[in-house]
Amino acid sequence: MELNVAGSSPAPLANKVGALVKFGLSRLPVTQEIRGSNPLCSAFFNFLKGETMRMWMVDPRLLCNQHLIGEHGEIHKFLPSFRKGHKVDGRFDPVVQIQFNGYLIRHDMLAEEMLNRGMNHKSPLTFAELPDFKNIYPQHFHKEVDLEQSIKDLLYRCEDCSDRIIKFLVKNT
Repeated sequence: MELNVAGSSPAPLANKVGALVKFGLSRLPVTQEIRGSNPLCSAFFNFLKGETMRMWMVDPRLLCNQHLIGEHGEIHKFLPSFRKGHKVDGRFDPVVQIQFNGYLIRHDMLAEEMLNRGMNHKSPLTFAELPDFKNIYPQHFHKEVDLEQSIKDLLYRCEDCSDRIIKFLVKNT
């Protein structure tokens, strides 16, 4: 199968694919036939079109600046919807995209990484500001984001995240 990623030249892409294979990770298939038949791919491509919130739940050091700021912003942006009890079922099937347990901890991890990178963080989040996720969404409270799937999605979606992930893997093996 030929990988076709916009903006990627063949040599760097080949090096990345080699590194991914070495660490047992592979990019998602991207043909239209597979997108239509694979629910994970369909959910992923809906996400690419900006149709869903996404918590990556990977080590924040692996995220590019855009994904780091984006996930942090979405944590704040969706709180009013969660407080009102808006339906979230589509964010859990076929791919878990939100992890309610640890919501505040995740925010703080992202904020800390933003500060480590010299970014501003002027939107603290406290426990008192969180809705009672366990009572509002009992059927979803203990579901967790699939970290391996998040890494695969980031490798496919973002050149900067891909570079950060590969450098991290190479450095720590």
